[in-house]
Amino acid sequence: MPGKLIPEALKHLFKKEATNLYPKEPFPTPPDFRGKLVYLPKKCIGCTLCVRDCPAQALKLDRIAEKQFKMTIYHDRCINCGQCVEVCPTDALSMSAEHEYASYDRMSLKEEKNT
Repeated sequence: MPGKLIPEALKHLFKKEATNLYPKEPFPTPPDFRGKLVYLPKKCIGCTLCVRDCPAQALKLDRIAEKQFKMTIYHDRCINCGQCVEVCPTDALSMSAEHEYASYDRMSLKEEKNT
Protein backbone atom coordinates (compact mmCIF):
# COMPACT_ATOMS: atom_id res chain seq x y z
CA MET A 1 0.00 0.00 0.00
CA PRO A 2 2.67 2.64 0.87
CA GLY A 3 4.57 1.63 -2.27
CA LYS A 4 1.70 2.86 -4.47
CA LEU A 5 1.16 6.04 -2.47
CA ILE A 6 4.68 7.47 -2.84
CA PRO A 7 4.77 7.62 -6.70
CA GLU A 8 1.28 9.15 -6.71
CA ALA A 9 2.31 11.80 -4.17
CA LEU A 10 5.46 12.65 -6.11
CA LYS A 11 3.46 12.99 -9.34
CA HIS A 12 1.11 15.55 -7.79
CA LEU A 13 3.89 17.40 -5.97
CA PHE A 14 5.07 19.12 -9.17
CA LYS A 15 1.66 19.73 -10.79
CA LYS A 16 0.11 23.16 -11.03
CA GLU A 17 -2.52 23.94 -8.39
CA ALA A 18 -6.14 23.40 -9.45
CA THR A 19 -7.55 26.13 -7.21
CA ASN A 20 -7.06 29.90 -6.95
CA LEU A 21 -5.36 31.49 -3.99
CA TYR A 22 -8.55 33.47 -3.49
CA PRO A 23 -7.84 36.30 -1.07
CA LYS A 24 -4.47 36.98 -2.65
CA GLU A 25 -5.47 36.37 -6.27
CA PRO A 26 -9.06 37.36 -7.04
CA PHE A 27 -10.66 35.29 -9.74
CA PRO A 28 -11.98 36.98 -12.90
CA THR A 29 -15.74 37.23 -13.22
CA PRO A 30 -17.46 36.08 -16.42
CA PRO A 31 -18.96 38.75 -18.74
CA ASP A 32 -22.59 38.08 -17.75
CA PHE A 33 -21.91 37.70 -14.03
CA ARG A 34 -24.83 38.71 -11.81
CA GLY A 35 -23.27 40.54 -8.89
CA LYS A 36 -24.44 43.48 -6.82
CA LEU A 37 -27.54 45.30 -8.08
CA VAL A 38 -26.93 48.84 -9.37
CA TYR A 39 -29.70 51.46 -9.59
CA LEU A 40 -29.47 54.48 -11.92
CA PRO A 41 -32.02 57.00 -10.58
CA LYS A 42 -31.93 59.32 -13.61
CA LYS A 43 -33.36 56.57 -15.84
CA CYS A 44 -36.15 55.46 -13.47
CA ILE A 45 -39.73 56.32 -14.47
CA GLY A 46 -41.36 54.84 -11.37
CA CYS A 47 -43.30 52.05 -13.07
CA THR A 48 -42.63 49.64 -10.13
CA LEU A 49 -42.29 46.65 -12.47
CA CYS A 50 -39.02 45.73 -10.76
CA VAL A 51 -40.64 45.82 -7.32
CA ARG A 52 -43.54 43.62 -8.42
CA ASP A 53 -41.29 41.11 -10.21
CA CYS A 54 -38.68 40.65 -7.44
CA PRO A 55 -39.17 37.20 -5.88
CA ALA A 56 -37.16 38.10 -2.76
CA GLN A 57 -38.93 41.44 -2.13
CA ALA A 58 -35.54 43.15 -2.09
CA LEU A 59 -36.75 46.36 -3.76
CA LYS A 60 -38.97 49.15 -2.49
CA LEU A 61 -39.96 52.23 -4.51
CA ASP A 62 -41.59 55.21 -2.79
CA ARG A 63 -43.02 58.22 -4.60
CA ILE A 64 -41.68 61.45 -3.05
CA ALA A 65 -43.25 63.95 -5.44
CA GLU A 66 -44.27 64.17 -9.08
CA LYS A 67 -41.62 62.23 -11.04
CA GLN A 68 -39.44 61.88 -7.93
CA PHE A 69 -38.88 58.50 -6.34
CA LYS A 70 -36.84 56.90 -3.58
CA MET A 71 -35.53 53.40 -4.33
CA THR A 72 -34.50 51.18 -1.43
CA ILE A 73 -32.46 48.10 -2.26
CA TYR A 74 -32.05 45.46 0.44
CA HIS A 75 -28.88 43.69 -0.64
CA ASP A 76 -29.22 41.21 2.22
CA ARG A 77 -32.46 39.93 0.66
CA CYS A 78 -31.39 40.06 -2.99
CA ILE A 79 -30.76 36.64 -4.55
CA ASN A 80 -29.08 38.13 -7.66
CA CYS A 81 -31.55 36.47 -10.02
CA GLY A 82 -31.66 39.45 -12.41
CA GLN A 83 -35.43 39.43 -12.94
CA CYS A 84 -35.71 43.11 -11.99
CA VAL A 85 -33.04 43.98 -14.55
CA GLU A 86 -34.81 42.07 -17.31
CA VAL A 87 -38.21 43.65 -16.65
CA CYS A 88 -37.01 47.27 -16.35
CA PRO A 89 -38.11 49.15 -19.50
CA THR A 90 -35.59 51.99 -19.12
CA ASP A 91 -32.49 50.01 -18.01
CA ALA A 92 -32.45 51.80 -14.65
CA LEU A 93 -31.24 48.57 -13.00
CA SER A 94 -28.17 46.52 -13.85
CA MET A 95 -25.99 43.86 -12.30
CA SER A 96 -22.37 44.70 -11.56
CA ALA A 97 -19.40 42.37 -11.21
CA GLU A 98 -19.03 43.23 -7.52
CA HIS A 99 -19.60 40.16 -5.37
CA GLU A 100 -17.67 40.84 -2.18
CA TYR A 101 -20.07 42.91 -0.11
CA ALA A 102 -20.72 40.74 2.93
CA SER A 103 -21.13 42.55 6.22
CA TYR A 104 -21.71 41.90 9.91
CA ASP A 105 -24.16 44.80 10.03
CA ARG A 106 -27.41 44.15 8.18
CA MET A 107 -28.25 47.86 7.91
CA SER A 108 -25.07 48.51 5.92
CA LEU A 109 -26.53 46.33 3.15
CA LYS A 110 -29.51 48.67 2.76
CA GLU A 111 -29.04 51.21 -0.05
CA GLU A 112 -31.32 54.21 -0.63
CA LYS A 113 -31.21 56.52 -3.64
CA ASN A 114 -33.44 59.42 -4.69
CA THR A 115 -34.16 60.56 -8.21
